[in-house]
Amino acid sequence: MKELINFKYTDKETKFLQEEVISQAKIYARMSPDHKAMLVTHLQNNTKFMIAMCGDGANDCKALKTSDVGLSLSEAEASIAAPFTSKIPNISPMIKLLREGRTAIVTSFQVFKFMALYSMIQFITVIILYSLGSNLGDWQFLYIDLFIIIPLSLTMSRTGSYSKLSKTLPIGELISVPNLCSVATQICIQGAFQALIYFYLKMQSWFTPLKPQGDKNIICYENTSLFLLSWMQYLIVVIVFSVGKPYRKSMWTNYSLMICLAIFGTLTVLMVMIPPPFIVDTMELIEIPFQWKLVIVGVSFANLVFSYAWERFQNCITISVGSR
Repeated sequence: MKELINFKYTDKETKFLQEEVISQAKIYARMSPDHKAMLVTHLQNNTKFMIAMCGDGANDCKALKTSDVGLSLSEAEASIAAPFTSKIPNISPMIKLLREGRTAIVTSFQVFKFMALYSMIQFITVIILYSLGSNLGDWQFLYIDLFIIIPLSLTMSRTGSYSKLSKTLPIGELISVPNLCSVATQICIQGAFQALIYFYLKMQSWFTPLKPQGDKNIICYENTSLFLLSWMQYLIVVIVFSVGKPYRKSMWTNYSLMICLAIFGTLTVLMVMIPPPFIVDTMELIEIPFQWKLVIVGVSFANLVFSYAWERFQNCITISVGSR
């Protein structure tokens, strides 16, 4: 063995010997900092996996910085080079780190999809109203953007990581087929239910079509119906995109989100069924028959069930494909 080490190899032979040793060996000992970094680099270049590194000393700094996920097991020199530091002197925190990392990327994608759906729901509502010569009112825009979207987008990201590390990896790219299909199909679903409520409204015997006068024609049946339905759709897409296991805990464990949903859900139902007069005046709504209020609530419930079932169906397909 001593002769093998001391023998002078050419650069090509040295590289070949290193690759053979790295690809065959399972345990490495008494490695220099450069050798550790070399091992990490080789594994990154020759495997399809992301490489994690744990270290507790100054001689691990180079490998910790080179690796995809570096975890320092001390607060000394290694903690400077590693993105993550643990006070527990063993590799068990790596499991928690992987769980939290997967939760972070899944949460980021879910918030992105919610913001995309929020924009498209509002876009569809405005396009339909524009075609009639109407639009959403200033207070309607303000209430949606300020009092609904901001609290929901902040609280839906506070769901913790799942207690077990899944064998399947989450989708690592935002522009991917599952994410794009999820957003596209949900846009179609929300748009279809808005079109349904609009065309069904025109079939009602008490309905009076809007006759545009001037620049703003907000107080009309079309505006009130679409605004109330879209209000519920913002809550629906939050529930739909708050996916739980295998990467995150259940939505029910996110108490801040549940409080927001309970408050906004109650306000939404009250706004539809028994709106206070000052709210009606401020939001520029029009009084609608009681049976039509029940129709809006029923269509909203059907929207929730269909959207939720379709999203869970897509998630099951994505997880099953990823586990193969």
